[in-house]
Amino acid sequence: MIKTKNKLLLITTPFSKLTTVPGTYSQVLDELTKRFAVDVHTTAYPGDSFETARKLSGDYDVICACGGDGTLNEVVRGVYLSGANTPIGVIPCGTGNIFAASSGISRVPFEAARALVKGFDNPQKFDLGRMGENYFVFVASFGYFTQAVNVTPRESKHALGSLAYVLEGIKDIRTLKAYDLSFNADGVTHSGSYIFGSVTNSTQVCGLMQLDPKVVSFGDGMFEVMLIKMPQNLSDLAQCVKQLSTMQYDRRNIDFFKASSITVTRADSTPWSLDGDPANFEGIARIENIPRAISIIR
Repeated sequence: MIKTKNKLLLITTPFSKLTTVPGTYSQVLDELTKRFAVDVHTTAYPGDSFETARKLSGDYDVICACGGDGTLNEVVRGVYLSGANTPIGVIPCGTGNIFAASSGISRVPFEAARALVKGFDNPQKFDLGRMGENYFVFVASFGYFTQAVNVTPRESKHALGSLAYVLEGIKDIRTLKAYDLSFNADGVTHSGSYIFGSVTNSTQVCGLMQLDPKVVSFGDGMFEVMLIKMPQNLSDLAQCVKQLSTMQYDRRNIDFFKASSITVTRADSTPWSLDGDPANFEGIARIENIPRAISIIR
């Protein structure tokens, strides 16, 4: 008797490595078809990944995001809002692929596909973040270094981590922009002038720095929050670099804490980014952790 294959929908973009790097498409499909009956959907417009995942999640055993972190965000939102609770596969074929690096998914596409086949029977629950009416899979961040992820060269990612590398290269603190913000995190208030901040469910922050894997749990209902304060002088800046490299944070320079619910108020306009894409909020923004909301195969 021939066993019926599980159904998998592969959602990709015209610009992903799946279609632009010769041989990748056949390698990935060769692995996936060992277990799955595969349909491929190539997006035609912005938001197509989200709409397709939301509409078709109930028709498949796996919805697979094949692209970068932006594609993953759309697929996750679509699956979650569909209510189908369909497991999500990840084949990194974008530029950043920060989620894959953080969660232990190979950034070699055919290796990720092979792991998806092997891990299908044991998906892992992940928390999901919500900021206002928007959702994020692994990070909400603000400040100069949120944009720096796009311009920091790969070779700079040495032992200090890229964020520390960028900080170390600053010779005049007047080039830094601070944001006056107040964070009410599970009833505890943190206020100050911050040059960078992140709310994460990840061991990597914006692809620029590492968090200790021992303190990060993907399904514990808690975010890891890091807020880097405006240094008063170059000595303060040097302390920030040291603390980022050792992951030992001093509240005089860096606020680091866990929280499940955060209310952010600000005195000025602050540009936020959710999973690498810009997001705008006015006045008060509420960030909530939705515990174990999605299932990821890895």
